[in-house]
Amino acid sequence: MFGLKSDYRELVYDVIEMFLKRRKVSVLLVSHVFPPTNNAVESDSEACLKMYECFRKIYPGRIFMVKGEYDQGEVKYLIGLSDFFIGSRMHACIAAISQSIPAVGIAYSRKFYGVFESIGVADCVIDAGNYDKKQVLEKIESIFERKDKIRENLNYAIPQVKECVSGIFSEG
Repeated sequence: MFGLKSDYRELVYDVIEMFLKRRKVSVLLVSHVFPPTNNAVESDSEACLKMYECFRKIYPGRIFMVKGEYDQGEVKYLIGLSDFFIGSRMHACIAAISQSIPAVGIAYSRKFYGVFESIGVADCVIDAGNYDKKQVLEKIESIFERKDKIRENLNYAIPQVKECVSGIFSEG
């Protein structure tokens, strides 16, 4: 539907597996979109559950899943518990980067670039329509290795963006 170069489910599986093979790294699966129950195609909860079931026995105590439906503030809080975030929902990525959490946006839309570019981390967007699975995994690995530097940059950029936005709303 989005013209991706890789099978999305396989890509997500391989990303999770890549991280679970690392020592001392745990994975938290967080749903961001909760469509009506008759729309499993768009259900983050269903997708998270399938991935959780694939890995929970192989990596007990290292993969976790948030269950239930939460409002945007609650989801942002849960995302804020992360040290590093990977998402393909733009607003979930915004929830991460707005809290200075290094994030990878696996993009299926051009909108990701504008958001990430506005805070100086456009190189953390991976267009899944332009990169195959191997390339996506390599780019994620590279971004993960630079996560501390990215966090420093976000700690500098995010307060400036918030100040700018506050200024816009206080004028008038």
